[in-house]
Amino acid sequence: MDISVPLGKSTDRAVQMGTLAGITLLGGALRVYDLGAKSYWVDELISLCHARAIQDVSSFLMAHCGNAHPPLYFLILKGWLVFGEGEFATRLLSVIFATAAILAAFLLGRELLDPRTGLLTSFLMAVSPFLLQYDREVRMYSLLTLLTLLSFYWFIKALRTGRGVYWAFYTALSAVSLCVHYHALLVLASEWAFFFAGFKAHRHLIRNAALSQIAIAAVGVWWLPALRFQIQHPALFTIGSPDKFPVFTLAWLAKPLYVLYAFSLGQTLLPWNPAAIAGSLLIAVLALIGARRLWQANRQAFLFIGLSLVVSFLMAAWVSDTMPRYLVFLAPLYYFVVARGLLAAPRRDVQAGVLCLFLIPVSLSDSNYYRNREFHILAQADPWRQVSEHIHLNARPMDCVVAIGAAMPLGHYLDHFQGFTLPTYDVEFQKIQPCMDADKTRRLWVVTSDSNLAPVSDQARAWAGERYRLLDEKKFFEDRDAAAKARFFRKNFLRYRIIVSLYGSS
Repeated sequence: MDISVPLGKSTDRAVQMGTLAGITLLGGALRVYDLGAKSYWVDELISLCHARAIQDVSSFLMAHCGNAHPPLYFLILKGWLVFGEGEFATRLLSVIFATAAILAAFLLGRELLDPRTGLLTSFLMAVSPFLLQYDREVRMYSLLTLLTLLSFYWFIKALRTGRGVYWAFYTALSAVSLCVHYHALLVLASEWAFFFAGFKAHRHLIRNAALSQIAIAAVGVWWLPALRFQIQHPALFTIGSPDKFPVFTLAWLAKPLYVLYAFSLGQTLLPWNPAAIAGSLLIAVLALIGARRLWQANRQAFLFIGLSLVVSFLMAAWVSDTMPRYLVFLAPLYYFVVARGLLAAPRRDVQAGVLCLFLIPVSLSDSNYYRNREFHILAQADPWRQVSEHIHLNARPMDCVVAIGAAMPLGHYLDHFQGFTLPTYDVEFQKIQPCMDADKTRRLWVVTSDSNLAPVSDQARAWAGERYRLLDEKKFFEDRDAAAKARFFRKNFLRYRIIVSLYGSS
């Protein structure tokens, strides 16, 4: 009996699974490393606040803490809090979802294209600076990415085979995704754009398709009350300035290019860095080559990936926002295109060489993330734990605190010191006057941090300076790129991210 062919297939599969296991371990290790080092930032604290606010079915269906997202992730997070409420423990949940997404990308790549493309895409996801940044937050982004990849996978299998079990998996995953983030609607829209683009081939599946959408819609009805409340009260769900980041003059052109740049090299490598310029050009060329190869060899995959990227981005620009983190679930599709470009090289040694060149800027961006350098959005790296420790070590029990744009993270960390409670005020800093007048020995801490509230911060320091004497001032996290970023992004940036000023009676 000739067993050479089956043995060869078995060996290939073992190599694939071994490679995938190594890639997954690499991705997991990069995400777990130093996971608790950074302080929570506002969005993460909103997640924790929302999770704690869920007490019953009614509160599950309500919006909480200025959070404008469906509630399922926060329910999962509430259950996860039994393992701990520190930075490492709470972020680990997102890391688990992110690591599973690396496996899901291989499945989708193998189904849509081929195993080699699936493996390379998984590797690109594992080392991606963009995904690394958002996969380690106490937010729903990694869960949304995982559910999107699995939804795409079962959708493609359902279209190719028509099997009811695949439609059931697709329907369940899409419904769950819709309860995690509103942008799951963009995923559904792109899937059905693909369905109707090839309607002649898919016409016989229209009944299953319609039933799946009815079932998904039935699940979505549960969070409609929260959505309606958020639409009717938008001011309650806007933290800081209504201007979205980044702000460009030619936004219609620059924003999609910036999103692709973020997908490629993350948001911890500034665009004028020589490594960023060379790396973004290389990745752009690979993406163009990959798109061309897809068009030539697999037009169905080209159409599916192209529609998913274009439809989702256009709809996000129309109904929501195109901030990169809100489109994180699309990054794997872009990596499929880049992977095809890498594999287009004629020889394996050339492919390896191009991959090494690709990894130079990617590794630099990853390194910057861990070292808190070149962040485009520095709120994600603000050292609130250190700021709170400084105040705790130097404050007196009767002191008062004004925290301009920083009340939530500062309050969170100050609360960690048992028996230490300071009256804390936010933007309406004038209300602190009764606190200070009640006892002339009291001192005033003014903590400023939000660049969008710079005028209010200046007013607060001027107000305090007129009434009290400056005793001490400490600055945290110097952003040496602030001036250059302000010119490039046309947005205000602070030279020092956090300034803590201490005032006493004259």
